[in-house]
Amino acid sequence: MKNDQEDESYPVERVIESFFDLTGYEMFKNEMNFRNGLFSHIKQVQTRMLLLRMRILRDYIKEHFPDRKIIVIGLICTNETQIRFHEKREKESWLADNIDEYTDGVVALVP
Repeated sequence: MKNDQEDESYPVERVIESFFDLTGYEMFKNEMNFRNGLFSHIKQVQTRMLLLRMRILRDYIKEHFPDRKIIVIGLICTNETQIRFHEKREKESWLADNIDEYTDGVVALVP
């Protein structure tokens, strides 16, 4: 994970035009999808697997990039779960302030 803002070839203006901010761009880039498969009907199993994967990712980032503040977000959809992550930035957020308004399940994990 290199600091994109310090890379002169990084098209910041183009990213902001397409994604509104760097956080939106990172959430678009940093996405992992997992099919729910055999246990898709058991939400408790989906949630446990999602949390386990999120913790593994968080721990990996903490170990390899200890100076970064990363927010890991998990989404539980009908047929899949998703994990996304972004660097924490002042005045930028990918999630709405009230996560109870989301129709799909959302879990945020801040290391």
